[in-house]
Amino acid sequence: MDRVAADIDFSSAHVRTVLTDPRRLAALDALDLLDFGGNERLDCLVRMAARVLEAPVCLVSLVDDERQYFPARFGSDAVATPLSHSFCQYVVASDATLVVPDAASHPVLRHDPATTEFGVAAYLGTPLRARDGSVVGTLCVLQTATRIWSADDLDLIEDLATAVSAELELRVVGGELRESCSALARRSATVEQLMEELRHARAAERRTAAAAIHDRPLQELVAALMMLRTSTSSTTDTRAIEDCLERAMLDLRGVMNELAPMELPHADASRFVFEAVVETAERFGLSHDVAVHLTDDIEPAAKQLVFRAALELVYNACRHSGGNSVSVQIRSTSGHVRVEVADDGPGWGGAEGGGGGLRLLCEDLADAGGRLEPARINGRFAAVVHVPRLSLLEPSADRGPLEVVA
Repeated sequence: MDRVAADIDFSSAHVRTVLTDPRRLAALDALDLLDFGGNERLDCLVRMAARVLEAPVCLVSLVDDERQYFPARFGSDAVATPLSHSFCQYVVASDATLVVPDAASHPVLRHDPATTEFGVAAYLGTPLRARDGSVVGTLCVLQTATRIWSADDLDLIEDLATAVSAELELRVVGGELRESCSALARRSATVEQLMEELRHARAAERRTAAAAIHDRPLQELVAALMMLRTSTSSTTDTRAIEDCLERAMLDLRGVMNELAPMELPHADASRFVFEAVVETAERFGLSHDVAVHLTDDIEPAAKQLVFRAALELVYNACRHSGGNSVSVQIRSTSGHVRVEVADDGPGWGGAEGGGGGLRLLCEDLADAGGRLEPARINGRFAAVVHVPRLSLLEPSADRGPLEVVA
């Protein structure tokens, strides 16, 4: 029984095309068996094949584009041979069982070095397939004497090849499972590291908040309480108590803003800032001139800084300038938002002379690439803040600026 003529294509062009197919080579590489041996289950299968087929040599042969490798073998010490000495390449190229009773009389194989140098006379090989159907090699038996292979021999080797293919598939699945477990372990380690960093950050935040509250507001409140206990209800005592409470309120506001900044409405940010500034000025009885011009392309973090800067400077003008009027001009420029707060008082000594809120504002401005600087505008003292827009977007026609002017 000889199926060679009907099923096997021995043409070198066809063989080369199949052997070099990238998908087949990728399936072969996924087995991670090239150049390696010692797979106990494969060794058991080749021993069984040699015994039931009564053949002296049995090989699991994996065929790449240059050589064939034998990760499991019985009756042979060879671990690999070049394709010039390979019958298995034709099985792989044709995806069919190759039955060779007498290699020396075969029109193609009689010239193969496996026949002329190794003395292979009889060969029976059948395909081993990967999960995608690619033929990656063969299960084959061979001997140095001619032999007529029976139908039972073909059935046996094809059944055993199915078992070998299943073992190869298990190897691939096992490798994927190990990789998945490793990836999961890496992700778990990353999550654990992030959780640990979050725990440290929360602890640091609590320590910072506690230190900030204890440093100034608590001391101011304690001082106010002591003054109340010893107060003679004089104007001086009342003013001193008010000063302590005002400073505590300012410092607490700075701490609260640091821990939970107020969110400004996106569409009405200009009006929101305008109303807050006007309310502050009126609360302290100062006349005011306020204009706010913010474009919608300014990012929320920049708007938050603008809001804080405007309120902080207006508060300082109302509380410390000794003047009667305040002017606030806020407008978007290319790359920055400019906040000008001018009053008719004598001026202030800079951030070092202000409250905790002003110091925190200056620190946050510096972190964002902005700045605060004193100035003179039309003969009046002014504080000018430059806040980066933090956005490269250009305002569009349907998203134009919103301007609010008092």
